[in-house]
Amino acid sequence: MSQGSVTSAGKVKGTIAHDAADADAPVKIGLYAIELGAAPTNVGAGDVSNLRGTRSGQGLVIAGHPYTERLSGQYTTAQSGTVLKSVASGKAFAITAVSVLYDHDASNVISVEVKLGSTSVAGHPGLEPGSGLVEGSGAGMLYTGGDGNDVTFDCENPGGFPVWVFVTGFQVDH
Repeated sequence: MSQGSVTSAGKVKGTIAHDAADADAPVKIGLYAIELGAAPTNVGAGDVSNLRGTRSGQGLVIAGHPYTERLSGQYTTAQSGTVLKSVASGKAFAITAVSVLYDHDASNVISVEVKLGSTSVAGHPGLEPGSGLVEGSGAGMLYTGGDGNDVTFDCENPGGFPVWVFVTGFQVDH
């Protein structure tokens, strides 16, 4: 039974539809090896893009980008719209994980929020001293901001005790 063909242009064309039963051997694919931390070359919308991997052959599909950034801050006073990452026009930031930790010696309950532009990505209306919040594992996108949307942090006054915020993600062309 024929499961596909190779065109004169060298393109492989399958004949089995998505979610159809298939007992044949798969077509093997390769990954384009890149240095970790190197920003991939952007392609135009609708263009073909290489699958990328490390020089050891691990695929770089987790978190979608080999150049993730870790944003962080420590604050002991109220914050409103504090910029953790300024995102230029024509760019967008994709968040893959958020963590906020509140010092155990503090005495008041506070609200905290991480935003992309005006959209809340993670937050808590009543963070207790000695607690925190975690959203995402870094393995997938929680939210991708719009064109030029900065990553910001808001929190009520922690009374001089530290609040730590950590955001992991990557920047892409919008």
